[in-house]
Amino acid sequence: MISIVLNGRIKNKKAVVEFMDRVAVELNIHRLRTRSIEVNMKTRIAKGHHYGDCWGDTTEVEIDIARHMDDGPVAYVDILKTIAHEMVHGKQYLRGELNGWHDKWKGKSTKKYDNTEYKDLPWEQEALVMEEFLYKKCWEDFNAK
Repeated sequence: MISIVLNGRIKNKKAVVEFMDRVAVELNIHRLRTRSIEVNMKTRIAKGHHYGDCWGDTTEVEIDIARHMDDGPVAYVDILKTIAHEMVHGKQYLRGELNGWHDKWKGKSTKKYDNTEYKDLPWEQEALVMEEFLYKKCWEDFNAK
């Protein structure tokens, strides 16, 4: 199974690690035995108004998740959705769909997206669509049982 490590403080840490394991199964990256994902809970991250940030390659991924923004703490549900969102990007890196320089998407140049808003980029669209599904299936539905 893929190595997933959660660093830093978060409520119900064991449950969050189990959530990340379930997300990995849903993304079909759980069997990537020689790969790793490191998730770091941070007080704040440097990217301004983002809750999370992800970077990596085909062997390892590092994700930073903010617990606080300028206007106060990030809601727990938003933290979980952000973890799911960033794990989709992690899958994109590990599977080679997206490279660390964002100049290749599924093997093709990303130049045609140069004037595209960030939220409309195909890799971001995939993560946005999947975050709610993953949160619901891997957290809400699982904890409702």
